[in-house]
Amino acid sequence: MKQSVLISFIFIALFAFVGFAGAQEASVAIDATYTANYNPPNATLIANMTSNIYVGNSSELFGTGNVVLPLTVNQVHVVDQNGSENVPGLYVQRGSDVFGKFIMFTTYGKNLNVSRESIKFNIQLTNARVSTIIEDFAEPYENSTNGICGIVAGNAQLDNPGEDEYNYTIHGTTAEFCSITSDGVDSVKLYYIFDDIFPPEVNNLSTNPALPLTKKENTPLTLSVNFVSNEAPIYTTLTLKNSTGEVVSVYGPVTGILGPVSLMFEVPTNLALGTYKLFMNVRDSRMNEQTLELGAITVIKEKSSHSSKKRQTLTIDEPEPEVRVHVQDSEDEIIVLGEPSKDKTFSNWSLILVILSALNLLIFLIVLIIAISRRE
Repeated sequence: MKQSVLISFIFIALFAFVGFAGAQEASVAIDATYTANYNPPNATLIANMTSNIYVGNSSELFGTGNVVLPLTVNQVHVVDQNGSENVPGLYVQRGSDVFGKFIMFTTYGKNLNVSRESIKFNIQLTNARVSTIIEDFAEPYENSTNGICGIVAGNAQLDNPGEDEYNYTIHGTTAEFCSITSDGVDSVKLYYIFDDIFPPEVNNLSTNPALPLTKKENTPLTLSVNFVSNEAPIYTTLTLKNSTGEVVSVYGPVTGILGPVSLMFEVPTNLALGTYKLFMNVRDSRMNEQTLELGAITVIKEKSSHSSKKRQTLTIDEPEPEVRVHVQDSEDEIIVLGEPSKDKTFSNWSLILVILSALNLLIFLIVLIIAISRRE
């Protein structure tokens, strides 16, 4: 009695640990609660049932008595290759067929009809539920639905191979099995469905404008994020992070309905220069979630207004040399003819003025020479 209570306590604790440690993975806990063998004195094939549990592929020993077998790894369904059923214990195989995902339990006898191999075992699913149990047509449990287990505890010689049994509830998480083999094999498949342990799907994801992109500082930008999900309701949060992973802006969570989802994200205008990344987190009501990186937003410096214009060449006009015509009369007075010119070439009027001045000077010289000649 004490041993039974201790085993039950260990099994319950094991279930509790599995539920806590692998909340987002599916698994099955198997507890071999009773085994027995009967071999008559002249038996040539020895009954060898144990509480060892062998799994899949190479029929490797997975554990003894109480084990927890994963049904998913990283939320991907585990499928075993066919192994040998002829093992000294319980053989377990995970797989799927046209009826769905299953766990197959097989006890292998193939002894003389006077030998007996007996086992009782219980299972409990985590993050999955029983949909149905189907016996192997060639190697079925005998009289499995009449509520009688043919095991007589403590007297394996009286165990009845014609009275196998299993009990379960549709959409339940537990099942009990009672198997006695002699010259045959007992095999059964437990089909199950997963609880909702998977994050919402994100399909047809797009952003407008498309990421990655570059924006000028202080320039407003609104991003449209669009996708389709297979669940409802879902809760979507957009998070903008800088290059060090620090959160600079959060939008959401926004509740979405089944079908297209569209979110409008305002990129802050006061962002420092640099590159930022936008992330989208999608979760359901069971806290299954996934986070996707949407792309990068790079903020660059905005150019000043004058720098955008074409470069203009500034020409500084240097003052032109002033041109003056100096004429000295008979009284040694300097006569300035004409106004200063700011051009390098004289105008036509300036040229005429110079010619007239030169003629006056010539006449003056001639008259002067004649006057001097007469005095002599």
